[in-house]
Amino acid sequence: MFKEPFKMFLENWELEKAPDAMRAKQKDEVIQLGKKRMRNKEISRIVNSSLPPEEILGQLEQEAEEIGINTYHEVDPKSLRPYIFADKGTAKGLAKILQNNGECLAFFEAEDGLFKDLLVNNNYNPNLILKGYTGEEFAMASMNYDLRIKHPCFNILYIAQNDVTSKMYKNPILAEVGVTPRIMPFFAKKPSLTGICSDPSVRERIGIYNDKIFRLIKDNYTTKISDAYFVYTLTSDAYARIKQFESECHEQILKTDGGVVAFLKKLHGTAVRIAGLIHVWNHYGTSNYQINLAEIEMAINILYPIYTHASYAFSPKGLLGRGDAIKILKWVCKHKKNRFNSRNIAQFVRDAAGNKMDNGKIFPALELLEGRNYLRQHIEPDKARECVMHPRFDYNSFVGK
Repeated sequence: MFKEPFKMFLENWELEKAPDAMRAKQKDEVIQLGKKRMRNKEISRIVNSSLPPEEILGQLEQEAEEIGINTYHEVDPKSLRPYIFADKGTAKGLAKILQNNGECLAFFEAEDGLFKDLLVNNNYNPNLILKGYTGEEFAMASMNYDLRIKHPCFNILYIAQNDVTSKMYKNPILAEVGVTPRIMPFFAKKPSLTGICSDPSVRERIGIYNDKIFRLIKDNYTTKISDAYFVYTLTSDAYARIKQFESECHEQILKTDGGVVAFLKKLHGTAVRIAGLIHVWNHYGTSNYQINLAEIEMAINILYPIYTHASYAFSPKGLLGRGDAIKILKWVCKHKKNRFNSRNIAQFVRDAAGNKMDNGKIFPALELLEGRNYLRQHIEPDKARECVMHPRFDYNSFVGK
């Protein structure tokens, strides 16, 4: 459903512009080939000249600089097929796509792709992704290219299972550089599709969504990085409400700790972003560029439950302890343990990495299991925690898993 209007847009583009695009692309390739031959000829002339070595080096450096500058150009809008969605790529590759597509790009992926690269490759630099959140200028340069993105913009929807999401929130690098605090998590229950697909009102709403998104893309999609941006402001009462919400977030920060603090610090800015989306949806095509109080209230009401989900995502007693809790349950089921203590867990249970668990992992996992009514704990200072499983616990529930 989400990609349907984008598919419509690309099919429409193919019908209207594909022939012109092919000719423009071929022309651009011929021009670039000619420039490359001229550069090679100039470099050969410099190297084979009778100039002193330091002057040869200076001229080569100047030529390299000019090559870098000349690689930065605005592509003919007819020369490239629109690139609206991406799923993975190096920073250099993504920067080139942005440069040729109006500096905006969307990600819609399920478990693989960009975020998998961020998880498994600690050398992957998320700087471009972070710049795409704030719209700040991004630059990459080498002897062969000079990529500059003035206002990068990413819209990312990432769908993943709990174990993959847990790895993301446990990654200290993603937390340290600010990737995970900028994510709005939502842990969805398994949907029931019974009757939905045959419901005429649902089909009607999907049709309205598709038509609106298609029109927004058709009117706004551009390959030109020089095109003007719309600037939105807040009405005075909307601004006052955002400042009030910022104070509410600050009060909550004083009551909590852990990774969710960084999430809370950005929450009032997130509210303005969401309110902006609501405003564009409500007022597109008009000259109304002011976000009002009602739109801010709608955005804040969306974020209240999102904060609950973020608290779970960042909590050792929530998502971060889920994997360790499952390891304990598997051990309990395998050995049919009715009673045990935290010392037994430290001795016999291994975490996902195959290492022994310390109390920093064991205690939050046990509290998570107790909160879900799997077991009860008896806690005394400076002693191992004694645990008793629920009398109706199904010991076959994790066998073989």
